[in-house]
Amino acid sequence: MYLVTGATGNVGRTLVTDLLAADETVRAFCRHPERGSFPTAVDTVVGDIADREAARAALRGVNGLFLLRMPGVETFWQEVLRSDVRSVVLLSSAAVASSVPTYMGDLHRATEDLVLAAPFSASVLRPGAFMENTLRWASLIQARGVVRAPFPDVAAAPVDARDIASAAAHLLRHPTAVRARIEPLTGPELLSVRQQVEILATVLNRPIRLEELSEEEAERQMRRYAPAEIVASLFALMRAQARELTEIHPVTRMTAAPARTFATWAEDHRHAFM
Repeated sequence: MYLVTGATGNVGRTLVTDLLAADETVRAFCRHPERGSFPTAVDTVVGDIADREAARAALRGVNGLFLLRMPGVETFWQEVLRSDVRSVVLLSSAAVASSVPTYMGDLHRATEDLVLAAPFSASVLRPGAFMENTLRWASLIQARGVVRAPFPDVAAAPVDARDIASAAAHLLRHPTAVRARIEPLTGPELLSVRQQVEILATVLNRPIRLEELSEEEAERQMRRYAPAEIVASLFALMRAQARELTEIHPVTRMTAAPARTFATWAEDHRHAFM
């Protein structure tokens, strides 16, 4: 049986579906089951990852684990080591590999250290920016046909959450023989914010104006929705990205399936911007 933590999130929901499609037995562990619906074949455990009783219930009979880093993961991991789990895939972050130390990178590195020291098969996925992050542009595109963003010409290789789920499913079903494996993961192409906006405009068949925000203004806006240390990490990573060439590490390396392009993602999510 496979346990998927964070099962109502962008990656978790798709991973549950992918594992079911492969005729695997799946259990979903989540705090807010109302945020997603699962087929009746999925066993669901509701609880917080830091709750030992909920963790024990979720881990009972589980051999493979998809782990999402979140507050309380250290407590959960103690229960994992006492369970029958024999392989784990951790969803980490490319921030760990950045040349610039950040709060986010430090958090994910600490969890990686726990997982990679496990006495069983452990794989770490390090995705960069998600394509889904552009959904934050939706309301302004709908209202005014505008995207406001800093660093408009810095290239990145955003990845579709569905490709992250595909990679996780592959690693869960084919545990690493070397016990510890780290896999960076990106989309298939380098794109700037400007190019992403152009692609969205083409898909939506409407003009979208790009307004460049100063770093200061962008940080002020983001601090309304995220803790200051997370915002500082994000901007430190974006500044580093402006100086460092982003390498491409598409999911094709693991699954042989073609990685989804941003144009494909935009077409599949066009309704969110209309």
